[in-house]
Amino acid sequence: MNGQNFLVTGGAGFIGSHRVDALLEAGQAVTVLDDLSVGKMRNVTHHLNHPNFHFVKGSILDKKLVTQLIDDSGSGVRTGLQVPDNNLFGRGLTSDYSVV
Repeated sequence: MNGQNFLVTGGAGFIGSHRVDALLEAGQAVTVLDDLSVGKMRNVTHHLNHPNFHFVKGSILDKKLVTQLIDDSGSGVRTGLQVPDNNLFGRGLTSDYSVV
């Protein structure tokens, strides 16, 4: 997992925030995308000043935003969303729904 940038969708939720904790503890860079409809900002507030943490308030339904975040993250992107065809917006990126 060295040198990867992780996009954690739903990262302010209960499971997602624990995944964020583990990734940051492992020295990874993490971008959280969450619309806070279910997740809570308090689950990630303690990471706001972490140099490897970035929070984006938004929805996974916003194709332009998700595409931009994937492009900005480079080649080591992992997401917490399930994609039925295992091909995120035609980018060749698969979903990863495992818990770290």
